[in-house]
Amino acid sequence: MRRIFAILLAFIALASLTALAENEVYKSGNYSYTLNPDGTAIITKYTSEESKISIPSVLDGHTVSGIGDDAFSSCTSLTDVQIP
Repeated sequence: MRRIFAILLAFIALASLTALAENEVYKSGNYSYTLNPDGTAIITKYTSEESKISIPSVLDGHTVSGIGDDAFSSCTSLTDVQIP
């Protein structure tokens, strides 16, 4: 029984570490992003007071494949977003 419990704990610990690594947040200029398993980037946050921005197609060598739900929630001046 102890052996099964130890194996189960090891599995949970490994799964937790993997999940943390997948959710690592990277920063490039005014953009914060996470990486998908395929290496593409999802923009999770943008910080700037600009009113017009153009989303880059690549961040730090990673193709941008999406924008997170609340990526622009703190951008009160933003009126125009260009998406490639």
